[in-house]
Amino acid sequence: MSNPLQILLLGDSLTEGYDNYGTSFHPYAIRLESLLTESQVPHKVTVSGVSGDLADPSVGSFKRRLETNLSSTKFDVVVILGGTNDLGYQQPPPKVVTSLRTLWTLALGSGAVVVAMTVPEWVQNGKAFGRVEELNQLIRQDCLSTPKIERLELLDLHNEFPQLKLEEEERERLWGDSVHPTAAGYDVIGEKVFEKLVQLGIVRK
Repeated sequence: MSNPLQILLLGDSLTEGYDNYGTSFHPYAIRLESLLTESQVPHKVTVSGVSGDLADPSVGSFKRRLETNLSSTKFDVVVILGGTNDLGYQQPPPKVVTSLRTLWTLALGSGAVVVAMTVPEWVQNGKAFGRVEELNQLIRQDCLSTPKIERLELLDLHNEFPQLKLEEEERERLWGDSVHPTAAGYDVIGEKVFEKLVQLGIVRK
């Protein structure tokens, strides 16, 4: 029997699955694991999501959590979604992407494929919070740089899982508040991650 595909999902509330204003949690791992099972892919998914956490290693636990997980398990894939709370604490996007680079480099050093996600839309007063797009542009630049950084892959969640572009009914179905998805929305994120793994040839449908 082949070894299971080891996947680590690292992040904040968007990885923990914060829903209904924190009264329930529905991590995107649920849908991801369902799709892996349907595709008969032996797997083990580890969720390390902490609501409110920052990617900045001087104040947040992202780096410590990543190091702890990497020390105990040889992961094939590490999916990293962070930066939302850093922006919320008024950290400038260049500083936030520096924190993310530290995480990507650590995970790449373990031999894993790293899937770096852009930060989803954050709506304020009916408009997108501009710093999110500024950060996402920096994330895209790193992931799509020439020459390409080996094993650093982009999942542009901001573009693939929008908020403002949706019709009101669909937005209410997929988004619980201005930052967090509903359970149905988290399932969409799980599907996007699965599709990325298929695209990379890591899993087959």
